[in-house]
Amino acid sequence: MFASPGAIAFQIPAIFGFGPFPVRWYGILMATSIVVGLWLAHRQAKREGLPADDIISVAQWSILAGSSALGSTR
Repeated sequence: MFASPGAIAFQIPAIFGFGPFPVRWYGILMATSIVVGLWLAHRQAKREGLPADDIISVAQWSILAGSSALGSTR
């Protein structure tokens, strides 16, 4: 009935770049959400008397593991 237009391609424009590496809005938003999440977790751990530095250490390792897992799918 209807013809499929196929894949619709669009490019998200870069805000600025560091040499060959463009910085896009979604990257800035993801980095901001990670920093805010770490800050909130650190603050909540201090309130509850948990070792706040351990929370940050686990979060840093989780970020590294998640980014390496995402990088290996390409």
